Amino acid sequence: MKKISLLILLFLAGIYVSAQLAPLSFGAVNSEELGMKEYPPDKSAEAVVLSDAGKSYFIETESSFDVVFERTTRIKILTDAGIKWAEVEIPFYHEGDIYEKVYNIEAYTYNIENGNIKKTPLNVSSVYVEKENNSWSLSKFVMPEVHAGSVIEYKYSINSQYFFNLRSWEFQWRIPVKYSEYFVSLIPFYSYSWILQGAGKFSSHTSGENSSITHYVGSTPYHEMQEKFIMTDMPAFRDEEYITSINDYIIKLDFQLCKIYYLNGGTKDIITTWPLLIDELIRDEDFGKYMSKSQKAADKILNKDSLQKKSPEEKYEYVMNLVKRNFSWDKSSTKFASKSPDKLIKDKFGNSADLNLFALGLLNAVGIEAYPILISTRDNGKIKYDYPFLHFFNYILISAKINGNTIISDATEPLCQNDMIPPRCINDKGLLICKGKEEWVSLQCSSLSEQKTDFTINLLDSGTETKMISSLTKYQAYLYRKSYGSNDSLLKASLIKNRYKLNDDKVEISNPYDVNLPYIYQCTVGNTSEIINNKIYISPFLDEPMSNNPLTQNNRTYPIDMTFPVRKTFSSRIILPQGYNVDFLPSEDKIKNELFELSYSALSDGKNINIIFTYTFKNSIYSPDNYSKIKYFMGEIVKKGNEKVVLVKS
Repeated sequence: MKKISLLILLFLAGIYVSAQLAPLSFGAVNSEELGMKEYPPDKSAEAVVLSDAGKSYFIETESSFDVVFERTTRIKILTDAGIKWAEVEIPFYHEGDIYEKVYNIEAYTYNIENGNIKKTPLNVSSVYVEKENNSWSLSKFVMPEVHAGSVIEYKYSINSQYFFNLRSWEFQWRIPVKYSEYFVSLIPFYSYSWILQGAGKFSSHTSGENSSITHYVGSTPYHEMQEKFIMTDMPAFRDEEYITSINDYIIKLDFQLCKIYYLNGGTKDIITTWPLLIDELIRDEDFGKYMSKSQKAADKILNKDSLQKKSPEEKYEYVMNLVKRNFSWDKSSTKFASKSPDKLIKDKFGNSADLNLFALGLLNAVGIEAYPILISTRDNGKIKYDYPFLHFFNYILISAKINGNTIISDATEPLCQNDMIPPRCINDKGLLICKGKEEWVSLQCSSLSEQKTDFTINLLDSGTETKMISSLTKYQAYLYRKSYGSNDSLLKASLIKNRYKLNDDKVEISNPYDVNLPYIYQCTVGNTSEIINNKIYISPFLDEPMSNNPLTQNNRTYPIDMTFPVRKTFSSRIILPQGYNVDFLPSEDKIKNELFELSYSALSDGKNINIIFTYTFKNSIYSPDNYSKIKYFMGEIVKKGNEKVVLVKS
């Protein structure tokens, strides 16, 4: 009997395991799923992906093959915060006149109503398309009648002519994923390699030839090679503070085309080398040759003779300022020019490659040695250096040699100094496009960006009044110029959002667009103290320091990327009102090491209290090994930055 019981248990366990390693059938939503109140492995989850199954396979066309991608997804909405997962976006690619096609969208929302399961279909006519950039668009829809407790599911197909890159698959989401499967059916004419990011192995991976079905191209028979990749019980990806892009760290699978096999017996290697890729770009009509055309067009917009007596620094500044002030960026990030130099001169606007390749041509025309740097922006993810593929890149920067020094810049961004690149471009390394060599250029920023904020706090009979003046440099200044510029109303609205009441309803801004000077704003804030039990509690720095530690995980396996080193200094002078003494003054504090510095001092002379608080993150990137230290430093900033001064009647 014991043996029989054991066999039954093993049999049932086998059924359970196999059930866990199969996607849920579309339309088979049950009352157990609808009755789920929380997801036991992650009780804080706002929603959970119950099943996510993808499939890619090839279909023959008149001249070649297309790739079809199918996806079926089921999500349980657990809280009101999870309702946002009912907003579905389907990205699809387009290039020139060729578009990927999204079709066969079918979706339903399931709810319990009067003890029965109610199934509400999506009205497909409500699906709409939104252009994201020159290469990607989104097919979007919102699921109907969704609330906490609902189950939603949807499926769709995408037809693609871009077989060079099989669609990648994300096993991990920002919410937990119970089951995720990607099935790929490959044909022998295209050989792919795959890369698993963020995990050491799959929950299950099977691979083999499907010999049961024979396909034909003309009279040539072939069998498909099928691979199935499964991951189960994926945790939510939540730690998104100080990273480049979630795509750099999330658990996902990428495919790369390695080789093409032709019916006549010939082959073509797709994996090339970085030097060969560089040579191809130099010869490309919309890249290297575009630079040469821009160099020849220089006479149309600048007088080279008048620049002959200028120093290399002056020539460089002149050319960069000319492009930045006279040509506008259309917000498209790309690596190839879209129009001729003559048309760019006429239109006065273009994409990122138009402007930067044009500026490179002008720099070379005035005698400055300058080269393009091919990069991937932060939101596009990091480059995989072992795989020389052009599609990793989406942007061009400028590298110019001035008196033996290399300056990296971007002609699209007039709010950056000419020796700076915008934060969106600070992403590890870029590939220098220079004939005959392979060189990777660091894009990391090493110079400090500073913010100094001075407070003068006066306790009046009518209430507390605080004068605040903030001065920002480099990237700190760039962020304010980008967000507010000279728009005092916009900045005022931001300050009010921080719960400030502005006296005189006024914010003054200085140097809003002069990138060589600090960005300065000042205002007067009212009602900045509290009276409790006849004691006055004062926040010496208002709400300007960080109020919560953004690093919340116990550990981290990827870097803390702050984009640029930063120093913030808060200086407060509190004028003591007559008849009051200091009841509590925060203690001094000091931290100094190779990673970070913090200093806090508070002194009172009987008339004024002077408090100075400074902290510096010395590096732009910290390794995962330093996570606990950086988390601790952040905690100290929160603690010291928000300590209050307490006054009591004498």
